[in-house]
Amino acid sequence: MEAHAVVYLASEVASLWPVPTWNVPTERQSLQAARKLPAELTASIRVGATRLAMMSVGLHGRISGNPARAMALARFLDYVQGHDSVWICRREEIARHWMTEHPAQER
Repeated sequence: MEAHAVVYLASEVASLWPVPTWNVPTERQSLQAARKLPAELTASIRVGATRLAMMSVGLHGRISGNPARAMALARFLDYVQGHDSVWICRREEIARHWMTEHPAQER
């Protein structure tokens, strides 16, 4: 597969990571950041046309799981799916792909 950009969706197990109240983004900050994602993807695709590019989107169940943020993520994923040169994957898939395409050399 020839991908110009990789979108890596990082997800943490909510019960394992406490959410500090001083670091939780406000609704406005979260939605403003979500509106920037399409521009970030466009830039990653442009960079990926000449060299490796990866865009990481970090998600946290308790923070990202409210309705407005979930809808913003759904809109972004719809936008991503409109680009044939983007691979949506998890970190394990990136590792497997890298090991297949760039196997370790015998010493």
